[in-house]
Amino acid sequence: MKKSAKKTVHKISNDFEYEFVLFGIIAHQVNYRLCRELNISLSLDLTRKDDHVVFSQKRMEEQSFAKFDCSNDMEEQFVLFANKQNNALLVPEKPQFDYWLLVFPNAVPVDENEVLAALKRTKFILGAYVVDPESLRSKDNFL
Repeated sequence: MKKSAKKTVHKISNDFEYEFVLFGIIAHQVNYRLCRELNISLSLDLTRKDDHVVFSQKRMEEQSFAKFDCSNDMEEQFVLFANKQNNALLVPEKPQFDYWLLVFPNAVPVDENEVLAALKRTKFILGAYVVDPESLRSKDNFL
């Protein structure tokens, strides 16, 4: 009779707090045109940075996504990620979004409604929504 070996299971706890406001954006424009319009409507200076690279467990390969960022006069940081690039998704459970805008507030909380209203008024944006990062399985892809 075989004796079954005992398994030890170690769980890693990720207690990281997602201290940003997340907006999902639907816009069928190339990223530089969207950035230009966001710069105008939100008084920003989004500039292209090195691509954001994540490892896909499903494809077993690294995938890169366009990234733009800046800080405003109130020292809030804005980061724009493309959700879709080269047939890959940064957040696979939300394929309806073309872009993600993360707003990292300073000491004063971000007025979500004000940013959302500005996004919805922006040329080329067909839809914009506040998304709770905790509700996303792939929320770590933003880090």
